[in-house]
Amino acid sequence: MLIYRNYIVIGIDVSSKFHVASAIDPDGRKLFSNFKFDNNFDGIGSFIKKINELKQSVQTNIVCALESTGAYHLTLLKSISVHGFENILVNPLITNSSRKSTVRKVKNDNFDTFAIIDAVRNQDFKPSIVASSSIMALRQFVRDYYTYSNECTKYKLKLRTLLDSFWNEYSSVFSNISNMTSLTLLKSFPSPKSIIEADKSDIIDILLISKKGLKYANSAYDKLLVVCQHSLDVFSTVYFDCAIRQYVDTIINFEATLNNLKQYVTDFINSDKCDSKVRTNLDLLISISGIGPISAITVLAEISDFSSFKNYKKIIAFFGMDPKVVQSGQFTAKHTPVTKCGSHIARRAIYTIALRCISKTRNGVLINSNIRSYYDAKCVSKAKKVALGHVMHKVVSIMFSVIKNQKPYELITKDEHISRFNLQKTA
Repeated sequence: MLIYRNYIVIGIDVSSKFHVASAIDPDGRKLFSNFKFDNNFDGIGSFIKKINELKQSVQTNIVCALESTGAYHLTLLKSISVHGFENILVNPLITNSSRKSTVRKVKNDNFDTFAIIDAVRNQDFKPSIVASSSIMALRQFVRDYYTYSNECTKYKLKLRTLLDSFWNEYSSVFSNISNMTSLTLLKSFPSPKSIIEADKSDIIDILLISKKGLKYANSAYDKLLVVCQHSLDVFSTVYFDCAIRQYVDTIINFEATLNNLKQYVTDFINSDKCDSKVRTNLDLLISISGIGPISAITVLAEISDFSSFKNYKKIIAFFGMDPKVVQSGQFTAKHTPVTKCGSHIARRAIYTIALRCISKTRNGVLINSNIRSYYDAKCVSKAKKVALGHVMHKVVSIMFSVIKNQKPYELITKDEHISRFNLQKTA
């Protein structure tokens, strides 16, 4: 149903420095067009004054429509809401389809405002979700966290590449060259020569950081000396020791920043500033075996509101995890990739959760036996990567069910689940 057909629709083209607005009444007549105002307090104030004057001169409802454009629309959207005007956020994909429907190839700010108006008045669509302040805060945390995490990973790979090139046996001493023991050692002694010339007690003190005992420290020290002797002629001290120090310092700084971010978001979630509904939904997601706090925050921040989706398949499409459909006449493509239209961060989180759910702990205990059984059953007839894709869909369906029913996840067998469902159905 075209609910805004009888409204005065104001289309706003958003940009970083200024915005452009146009308005059309229910009969299709232009009320004003190409109204340009700056993206600051005075400029937005002049726009609010303009629509207030329009409201006083007509008896028709007014709705302001603008595209979801990065972060530039947030201040304007908040100002329109504060002054009591109805507003809707339009997905740019919808306005693009409306813009392409014309024969003339025109692209300017004024034309875009009428493309937004046309999409709102003549297309039956669901407006984009306007996230709450708590969700926006979590979303910013997620963006920052993955940005720092990606950069940290880059420098870890740089460090590994450098060590493999000129100190290739170093990784035989430490299973993870990016752990705190290894980083502390490289920061103090960034070359084979510096380790050989150092006092044994200084090296042992660093190796004890691993908390594996003195016996391990002595064994690792002896092995380290042999490795350093082998690499002494290969390793060049012209610049590589400086590069190692730089990489190590960068990694330590990034990891400290990530820890600070995690502590801050934990304090925020536990404070009164966070919506109780957001806190409840996070607890429900974390109750699912295989989902950690960061993954739960990522999924919730990207979805914003689970109630906006009728079923879990809508969320799968929203995340861009549904396969493309290519069909024409009698031809139907069988092997098509996923659309990848949605948030890549959300897909990354779901992929991580799926891997975790089919994994085991260090003691060999399955983290989520139900999902692992589901994965094993799929692997009988499908490739492992394809089976993992099915697990990702399964994880989304479980998350949707948990949030929809507002009940924590229970790790029960399939037969018990069917028994409970039948009892509930007959009750």
